[in-house]
Amino acid sequence: MKKSTIKILGKAGLLMGIAIIACPVAGGETVYKCINGNKINFTSSPGEGQNCRSVELKVVQPNPEEVARELEKKRLRDEEYQKAEARTRVDKKQRETEAALRRAKSAEEALRLLKDSPPMVNGRSRTWTGVFPRQTPEQGRPEIVTMPRQGSTKNQ
Repeated sequence: MKKSTIKILGKAGLLMGIAIIACPVAGGETVYKCINGNKINFTSSPGEGQNCRSVELKVVQPNPEEVARELEKKRLRDEEYQKAEARTRVDKKQRETEAALRRAKSAEEALRLLKDSPPMVNGRSRTWTGVFPRQTPEQGRPEIVTMPRQGSTKNQ
């Protein structure tokens, strides 16, 4: 999920929590603020021997027009998010298709090279590209040079 969606869901949850807490209070139930050591606790039924006093809570009802505006903004954001997700999926599919086409073109090129290369000559494969040029009869045989092995102990 995007961060903006998480923020919206968090705010909506907070508003619902406030509404749930405020509902019993709106019905006329008394709320007490109790201090126990360094801790503050709000309760509807204080215990004996606790330092409690009643607290008047003000319940603020949201403006219906403002709620409607916020819901419309949320709907528009959700639509934009869905459009962006769809664009992302299309772009990903296009990249995957392009990569598959490149691989297919590469395979076709390799196949074409194999078909166009000369057949095996003198035990060499069709695609062999060695460093030794082909010998013609007039060139004669190449000279064979032997090099001493490395690590050899023979004195020369």
